[in-house]
Amino acid sequence: MQSNHSWIWQQKDWPDFNYDSDILLTQISTVSRLIGGLAAICQTLSDVERLDAQELVLTDDAMETAAIEGEILRRSSVRASIRKRLGLPVEREDRDARADGLVSVLLDARLKKPSLTEERLFGWHAALFPGGYSGLHKIRVAKYRGQEEMQIVSGSIGRETVHYVAPPKAELDREMTRFFDWLNTENEQEPLIKAGIAHLWFIMIHPFDDGNGRIGRAVTDHLLARSYPSLMELVSFSKYISLDRKGYYRVLEAA
Repeated sequence: MQSNHSWIWQQKDWPDFNYDSDILLTQISTVSRLIGGLAAICQTLSDVERLDAQELVLTDDAMETAAIEGEILRRSSVRASIRKRLGLPVEREDRDARADGLVSVLLDARLKKPSLTEERLFGWHAALFPGGYSGLHKIRVAKYRGQEEMQIVSGSIGRETVHYVAPPKAELDREMTRFFDWLNTENEQEPLIKAGIAHLWFIMIHPFDDGNGRIGRAVTDHLLARSYPSLMELVSFSKYISLDRKGYYRVLEAA
């Protein structure tokens, strides 16, 4: 199944992302005020209340980021995994390796670590696929995808629609090196804009056999946590995407 479409990574100015600063900065001004309000709320919380809030937000985030990809986790398993990692009592063991792995990724992404490395990213990927399979299919874990063309398609067999074709395997090392260099370089770019660009950029590279969406959202969490650590205790990025999932995919496809 081939497509004659010219994709974003084939453009001459890739990966220079252009945007209307006036429109975005007006919206960001509003968001920044809301972030300030959330930070003020955080300051009023007791240690117990803060942990309770983290548990609720992380549980919602794990459930939603999995559901966006069509993966259904037991809320009880997710909650038990989160409580264990936060040092809270667990009423009963309800272990699920997938839930444990996803929760470990979400928590690590929220740590205020200065950089995101290939090793760390591979660790996230390994945590998402502890058995080396996505459903019934064996995948490459903690390594970039193979030579097969990476297509995002929908529709029944024989009537598929190609929504996107990612850069070929031969380009992945160069693409990811450039991505990491940009991501880990401090600059004066507005943090919310940088987080948005990082999410889009990673999704467009689509470096793994599976798990790109979940890891892409974790990359966004990582950048937001670097600039707004208190925000990530009270906000689930994935939950907001779920409120307008069609709009989210529409924007990605338009890119």
